[in-house]
Amino acid sequence: MDALFILTRDYNFPKIIIDVGANSNATISTPFIAEGWSALLIEPQKSCIELLLNRFDANSSVDILRCGCSDEETTLRLYYAKEGEGSELATFSQSDDPWMSMVRNKNHYEDIAVRRLSDIIDSKPNFENIGILKVDTESFDYKVILGVDFNRHHPKIIITEEYLWNVDDVTAKHKLLEYSGYVCLGWSGYNTIWICRQFFKISWTDIGLWPWLKRINRSHPIIALLPELHNIDELIDCSRYWDNCLSELDILISARDIKSTPSAHFTIPIAISNFGLRLIPSLPNLNSNELIQISYHIKEGNDYVLWDGIKTNLGSDIKPSDSVILDMNFVAPSNPGKYLIEIDLVVEGVAWYSSKVNSSPCCISLTINNH
Repeated sequence: MDALFILTRDYNFPKIIIDVGANSNATISTPFIAEGWSALLIEPQKSCIELLLNRFDANSSVDILRCGCSDEETTLRLYYAKEGEGSELATFSQSDDPWMSMVRNKNHYEDIAVRRLSDIIDSKPNFENIGILKVDTESFDYKVILGVDFNRHHPKIIITEEYLWNVDDVTAKHKLLEYSGYVCLGWSGYNTIWICRQFFKISWTDIGLWPWLKRINRSHPIIALLPELHNIDELIDCSRYWDNCLSELDILISARDIKSTPSAHFTIPIAISNFGLRLIPSLPNLNSNELIQISYHIKEGNDYVLWDGIKTNLGSDIKPSDSVILDMNFVAPSNPGKYLIEIDLVVEGVAWYSSKVNSSPCCISLTINNH
């Protein structure tokens, strides 16, 4: 998020980031780690922890902790996603809503120790003066933030993901952050950016009156960042896609040819470019289970040996004139040979993108060798 780098340019800003739900990529934290920040990466999934340790083992400024966070110290059931372990969609949430029923595997779980975040910070003295707290725990963010004692620990910026199906937790979380001295700058995809009123010398009046104050050149300097963000009305407007979502898209998918061994499980880097005029949402319509995902067909010669490949979620919204690179989950055929992989967007139970716009999917070659 470009706004974060602008917000943290002040020389007094503490160069410490805590990432709750870091997963295997620590996407938000990585650019700050590259700038020399200290980072505490908290993640409950063992496979993700192993990848984080391999990646940051040589970096003494990065501390990696395997546990969950909640409002009390206890043991909770971590549900893995239907797409398997290591997914960004693993969650402690037990809420029943369209998104959770789609992605959560109720039959695949593990009991994980969870702690209050402020207790974790107390055990890590070098992380007490927090610059950025990022929380992304798949509909469990409110419970995580309840575990912060804002009298002891007061991050300058908080990033939290919003799951609008869980109305009670969303509204409670917003009220908690407001009462704890934060104002919400706006939304970036399905994340909100909250900043400390005292540190940034900003108030809810600056946010509420900014259209008028901007017109008369009296707006707060930070308000210049708001055009990069959006409000909740614009987020909800994404639901208009779902009347005829696939045919409204204008996208280009690209990937490189690959080699593999039989039956291997791995990911393929996929680039998706949005040439349309509207944002492509990464979450389904609030009133529907429909979700845009990336998947594939596999051909051998002229025959399809697999039509419905593994579905991979987009992970983040794709803005107009923007591109993202994501790792598509893939399982190779069991027999050696040469194959063609057709990569396409899909809304399960509705249609594939290429069929709706009468175009060809992205095609790459796959060579499977015995060794």
